Amino acid sequence: MFNLTKTLFSFLNTRDKRFLFALFFMITATAIIELLGIGSLFPYIKILGDPEIIHKNNILNSIYQGLHFSSHDRFFIFVGVAIFVMILFKGVMSCVNNYYQSRFTCQINNRLAGFCLKSYMRMPYGEAINANSAVLSKHLLLDVTSVSAVFSSILTLLTDVAVAVALTSLMVWVDPLLVFFVIVVLCLFLWLSLNVTKEKIKNLAKENEESNRHAYKTASEALLGIKDVKVYRVENYFVRRYLKWQNRLSTQLVDFNLFSNLPAISMNVIGFGILLVILLYLVVTRGNLIALLPTIGLIAVCVQRLLPSANRISSSVAVVRRYKPVVYIVRKIIDDLLVINAKVRTRVEKESKITFQHRLSLKDVYYRYPHSDRYVLSGVSLDIKKNTALGIVGESGAGKSTLVDVLLGLLPIEKGQIWCDEEDITRYENMALAELVGYVPQQTFLLDGSIKENVAFGIEEYDIDLVALNKAVRVAQLEAFISELPQGIETHIGENGVKLSGGQRQRIGIARALYKDPEILIMDEATNALDSATEREFNESLSHLMREKTIIIVAHRLSSVKNCEILIQLERGKIVSQGTYDELARHSDKFRHIYNVSEEAW
Repeated sequence: MFNLTKTLFSFLNTRDKRFLFALFFMITATAIIELLGIGSLFPYIKILGDPEIIHKNNILNSIYQGLHFSSHDRFFIFVGVAIFVMILFKGVMSCVNNYYQSRFTCQINNRLAGFCLKSYMRMPYGEAINANSAVLSKHLLLDVTSVSAVFSSILTLLTDVAVAVALTSLMVWVDPLLVFFVIVVLCLFLWLSLNVTKEKIKNLAKENEESNRHAYKTASEALLGIKDVKVYRVENYFVRRYLKWQNRLSTQLVDFNLFSNLPAISMNVIGFGILLVILLYLVVTRGNLIALLPTIGLIAVCVQRLLPSANRISSSVAVVRRYKPVVYIVRKIIDDLLVINAKVRTRVEKESKITFQHRLSLKDVYYRYPHSDRYVLSGVSLDIKKNTALGIVGESGAGKSTLVDVLLGLLPIEKGQIWCDEEDITRYENMALAELVGYVPQQTFLLDGSIKENVAFGIEEYDIDLVALNKAVRVAQLEAFISELPQGIETHIGENGVKLSGGQRQRIGIARALYKDPEILIMDEATNALDSATEREFNESLSHLMREKTIIIVAHRLSSVKNCEILIQLERGKIVSQGTYDELARHSDKFRHIYNVSEEAW
């Protein structure tokens, strides 16, 4: 329990700890008010049975005389109203307490989830591509929520324990020996019932976490790969896998509910049994029922109030035990993310925008992916002059896309330097070049939104530059397509562009890259999905851009790079030839080999 408490406290910042201290104060105040409200019933019942007690008791007599009551009946009404107001105030305090407890747990949930997502977004690209998106989604959507559920359960536990201590103290004041017996019996049964179910709930918690992870992963894979699933007619395979884990989850949930409710059910039965025993004991040992009414009434009210608290205590303990493994998982995730963030922060951030006036240079650059011994780029040196077009060719696996990712700043180089004009930008934060670059990948990721939202990617509606938007749409050859749509550029394209053809998707990607009017335009096999006519039209638009932008093109279709002023050919991460299209076609056997293959495939 100490380790769990320590781990939970590690999630809290200074503001959270102050909030938690205030909640402890409110919980204590609520318990004291409940103690006063229920405790006042004992003397009230006594004076109803014997009004003369008003004059015999110094406190009651002082109130009676001080407020100038003329009859016992009016005093009874006054005391009854005072008790009701106290209980009403306790109810208000309970509502306020519940509200701030909910705010506290939601605040923690939002902060942890926000931190995790922000950290995932800042994760180096080389590590991010190795992470499982379904597992990351589960951590964000389920595991972090489970941590806030543990906080909520502990606060509920503390609230009910405070009430139980207050009411138990009240009963001890009335009849110490009898109440001592009741406390011992109730605590013994509560301890037994919680320990009988402890191991079962612990095992169920571990099994539940595993089943949840597999079910989430299977559902995510089935939905992301829906096209392949249908083409290969393997719907039943994914349904079977999903239902296998979902059925396990259902069975585990049924068992968890059964075992977590056993202590509460036991406490209800034992509580009413003890109440009957107390009544019989008082009648047999003290005889006078009228004299016993205040004691019986107080104990009955206290037991009636304690039973729901005992139920909530046992339920809260069960929830804490269920999600205890998840708390440690989330702690480890956050520790790992803090390490990643620390690594990211070691990169120097450029205070001002990088200026690109003359050339971008790579000098003896090496890169290999994490946990790999093989260099994907090996000693790459390259000069890219401003407002020129560079074509990158090579067979699959030659390192073309990796070189592009290095230029984009997605992959930090292991050795070598990257210079922009006369400035070494290698030491800067990875994405230092990002503001200068527009990028069109092989497969464009599309939002489940409108064409407009997808072209002006990540920009709020009120910040969209309509002039830049229309220009990007025109250059990307999207105007004719958009003009045929009833809602035009506001047309919703479905999740990941499911309503579009491959060529239409790619043209939206091209428009997105052009929207920000970048100085450098990188296209990674961006025209592969375009038909020949559309590609020719786009290449004509591109030829005009070549006069005012630096363009880097990766292509299998050599027609896409034919107009580039310089071509480089990559093989196994090294530049093996460099020159104009005609020079490579005339002097490089490997280049001619690629051309012949591409031409036949085309």
